[in-house]
Amino acid sequence: MASAARRFVLVADHRKQSERLGTAWTKGVPLEVAPSGYRLAMRVLRTRAESAALRMAARKAGPVVTDGGHFIIDAVFGGVEDPEELEAWLRAVPGVLETGLFCRMASHAYFGQADGTVEEWTSDTNATPVAKTVTSS
Repeated sequence: MASAARRFVLVADHRKQSERLGTAWTKGVPLEVAPSGYRLAMRVLRTRAESAALRMAARKAGPVVTDGGHFIIDAVFGGVEDPEELEAWLRAVPGVLETGLFCRMASHAYFGQADGTVEEWTSDTNATPVAKTVTSS
C-alpha cells in the first residue's frame, strides 16, 4: 500500500528510531511471504540473515496470517549499511511478496518519544528522512 500512496508518512515510537537500520530495533525486518513459498524463503534468508523466524500467533495455534492470507517472517540482519541493496535482495527472494523496508518512500517520519514529545524527520526529496526537528505533543 505504501508504494501506491501519493505521500507516505511513517509513524513509530522511539524504539525504531535510528540513523542505521537494525541498530535500535533488533526484532528484524517483517517480510510478507506466500504460504507456499515460506520454507524456501526461510532457507534463502538464513544464508544472509542472522536469524529468520516465522511469526507465530499469540492467541491461536499457528502462524500470523495477513489479510491477504500470507505469512510474516521476521528476519534479523544486524546493522545494515545499505538498506536499499538489502531491500532489492529481499524482493528477489522466492516467496517474498513485500518487505517492511520503505526505502526512499517517506517524506516525513514521526517518532513518539518516551517523554511524550514527538521528533520529526523530514526529507524534501521524498527519500529516507534525514533532517530532524523536535516538537512537543
